[in-house]
Amino acid sequence: PKPPPPPPPPPPPPGPPPSSNSTSFSSERVRKRWGSQGASSSCNTGDQPSSLCTDSDVPPPMDQELVLKFASPAAETETAAAAVPSPTKPPPPPPPPQPSLAVNPRPDQLKICIVGDSGLQLNKSKGTAGFETDIRAILGPNTDVVRFPGEGAATITRWVQSKRSEAHAVVVVWFLNELFTTRWTLVEQYPARMDGLAQGLAAALKDFPYRAAVIGGGACLWRVSGQFDTWADRVRTIVRSQGIHVVDGLDAYSGLELTDDHWHARSTPANKARLASYFAKLVWQIVDMPLEPHF
Repeated sequence: PKPPPPPPPPPPPPGPPPSSNSTSFSSERVRKRWGSQGASSSCNTGDQPSSLCTDSDVPPPMDQELVLKFASPAAETETAAAAVPSPTKPPPPPPPPQPSLAVNPRPDQLKICIVGDSGLQLNKSKGTAGFETDIRAILGPNTDVVRFPGEGAATITRWVQSKRSEAHAVVVVWFLNELFTTRWTLVEQYPARMDGLAQGLAAALKDFPYRAAVIGGGACLWRVSGQFDTWADRVRTIVRSQGIHVVDGLDAYSGLELTDDHWHARSTPANKARLASYFAKLVWQIVDMPLEPHF
């Protein structure tokens, strides 16, 4: 025999069917209840002490659950975000330091040395003289002029090396005594050591931020053959290739009043003023040039 059929489901309870507006109705009922309580509550007036607040001002547990149930998702998200501390962003890195614009110093702020052979010497009827007083009146008291008459690049280079930690600007005068014999005639061949002397002098000058070299003069100045100019150009090219400012000095020395042997300048006020002005302008020129790395 077949089993009996299952009993029918129980009938629904009496009353109106649930509608979709029940939720909004419950929420609206809670808002109205809280509004009426808040209006009569002594805790919200600010006129009564907090001890007068009663339990009637606090919504019952059922009302709190309804509030949490129907709170908007956006509010819950904001509450959760406020509870979790946001990671602290590191401050932005500082901007890179701007390169300082170096201002060229005045010559009177520098220790200046002018060193060379007899090209820095002025001959008197008895003895010799210089132009230190005249050039210090232009460049300042920190200017020295040092002479090594009859000497060459080796002596000048050693002196320059000894001033490495003292001077800022150095000007060398080298009139290539090595190319002349003891009778002041031009040698027959270019000395093998000349290139090394030029390189050594340039290396010594590179230790200074401001440097220049007056090299050679010219064959017309010394009254010798044009071979001198060829050799002098070779020496100047070697020194110049090391970043040294090089000139021949003809524009200054060709206008000096010379002694009868045409090898030295006379000690006259005009000669002193001319040499002082020439070397002062040369120092100004190298100080105004952009600095190149040294040391």
